Amino acid sequence: MLHHTAGLRQAALWAGLTTIGICYSERIVNGVRSEETRYFIGSKKASAKVYGKALRHHWGIENSLHWQLDVNFDEDDSRVTKRNAAENLALLRRLTLSLLQAHPAKLSIAKKRFAAALDPSFLEEILRADGILEKA
Repeated sequence: MLHHTAGLRQAALWAGLTTIGICYSERIVNGVRSEETRYFIGSKKASAKVYGKALRHHWGIENSLHWQLDVNFDEDDSRVTKRNAAENLALLRRLTLSLLQAHPAKLSIAKKRFAAALDPSFLEEILRADGILEKA
């Protein structure tokens, strides 16, 4: 990790820049080893331990969300590319996932989607966010 950013070309383009870092990841899944190197910049002058924890937290959330969207909505297989359609559909998928996760039924996301497709009253419950406001 580098905390000395003086003399960096175009440093003025990054307001508050104090840190430049690198994160190396290695994992073995089913005997197959993969490596990934990520570079990052930051405005907080902190230790490698602090940045490591923040990066793990960020990627944990990102991987969890991505997994949910791909498994439940086949997001990786989407071939929509026209204008803002891809961005709009991604927003709708995230909104739908949030509504399904917030619904109190003890069902998987896939089962909630299926139930909503078959039962208009269940779909209405999800869209109205029934039970969520009463618990708050």
